[in-house]
Amino acid sequence: MKNRNEIESSIIDHFSKKIEPYGFSLNEKKIKSEHYADYLYKDPGGIQYKLSIIFIKPNFLKYDNYLSVSSPETTEVIRSLDPSFNGEIWKILSIRLNSYLHPKNSDGYHNSNETIDKNIETEPDTAGIEDLSNDLFQTYFLPCINRIIPETNSLVKIDSLLNQVPNLMELNKAIKIRVHSETLVHQVLAGAIIAKLVDSPNYGFVAKRYLAYAEKFPLGKIGDIDLMRIFIEGKF
Repeated sequence: MKNRNEIESSIIDHFSKKIEPYGFSLNEKKIKSEHYADYLYKDPGGIQYKLSIIFIKPNFLKYDNYLSVSSPETTEVIRSLDPSFNGEIWKILSIRLNSYLHPKNSDGYHNSNETIDKNIETEPDTAGIEDLSNDLFQTYFLPCINRIIPETNSLVKIDSLLNQVPNLMELNKAIKIRVHSETLVHQVLAGAIIAKLVDSPNYGFVAKRYLAYAEKFPLGKIGDIDLMRIFIEGKF
């Protein structure tokens, strides 16, 4: 009889073999303590992805998985903006797949805190582990390569995703958070940086809209908002 750690490790081993042909390589696997596995993929256009398979435990096993998106260009901007930043990459997007895949968020906006749940209620046998790795592949990985990566594999596409002008033009309405973003304050920082990097014709409008949004936050209260102000005002 396998224990929980052995089952998780077996699922990851099977899953790794399935996604390797797509260019995803296992970067880190921690099963005994933190219960996750990270995979890296670099798109030919330079956008970098990290897929995190995270096991949590309500009954036996449950997934809560993420796909993060980064680029060397945005990371370098953050390094110049924030002397305290010492990470290898700065995440443009952090997509909680359990939220992204929920039907209520199918329009691309974070409309609901509900998530899809994949519970493993009982201990699987060898055949069951293969089924679980197939389900992980079908449910979480295929949407990454078929939907998320094609819509985010260039800064121009991410600019369109974050800075959709029809949404921003509704000045009397709140800016809506995309289901691709972890927080709205991070989204507007990323949106401002990317609009400038791609020389968006809408940059002036986007910057003005985001600065107006930032007015409700006192200086020094929200780090991402402070960095956005510094970036837009060119004070770095």
